[in-house]
Amino acid sequence: MPSQLNEFFTPAGIHVLSTPSSDLIPVVFLGGICWTAETARNELLRYRPHQAIAFSYRGHGQSAFREGLGIHELKKDLLEVVETMALQKFCLVAYSFSVPVAILFSRAHSDLLKMLVLMDYPAESRERPLSWVSEVQAALPTMDIRTIEGLQQDITQQEFWKDLQGLPFPVLLLHGTQEDSRIAPVHLQKYHQHVDRLLVEKMEGSGHNLWQPDPEAPSRKVLQHLHNIMRPEQSGEFSVPFPDDA
Repeated sequence: MPSQLNEFFTPAGIHVLSTPSSDLIPVVFLGGICWTAETARNELLRYRPHQAIAFSYRGHGQSAFREGLGIHELKKDLLEVVETMALQKFCLVAYSFSVPVAILFSRAHSDLLKMLVLMDYPAESRERPLSWVSEVQAALPTMDIRTIEGLQQDITQQEFWKDLQGLPFPVLLLHGTQEDSRIAPVHLQKYHQHVDRLLVEKMEGSGHNLWQPDPEAPSRKVLQHLHNIMRPEQSGEFSVPFPDDA
């Protein structure tokens, strides 16, 4: 464990890693469906000197297994971390599968956020076929089979576009430009239709994996916009016209 990271477990057994606190806006990072707190170690360090926090969802990494692995249940894991750490006015960063989790949290707890960052995923969740279980088990043999099966059973097809409406803080969307990006032109249009204060950043040369070819590019983009909202004279300048991003 790098000395720059603090480690603890919430009362319900959620494993959390965090860089030291500071006077700057904290950053809470939610990774993809197979990410854990450990996977996010390097990403947390890239946000210094901001305090950066990552955790493993229930049944992932070192977090205890609990029944219920739907989007609404995973939102409760995020809330538990936020309440345990008494976080307020933070930046929530969500990648891929975690995007709908972050959107639901933002709708329910908008008073806690300064900025929402959504990385290369539409405001939707999608169900996964039974074959997905064996595919994930083969790719990640150390992942608890109960977690894989639970995700396959509990994650259903849902849309969360309306939950983005009226959010009182800026929303930054990062998306890849290669064929495997999860953001299609129709998704960009929907984000513009539903988000009042939207910023869009194309990650040139990246697909769904925004950390290739430049591992520091995602955090660099987030920090640029986070620092902008810390400057009062730039508040309110968050709109990007849709045609430029199509």
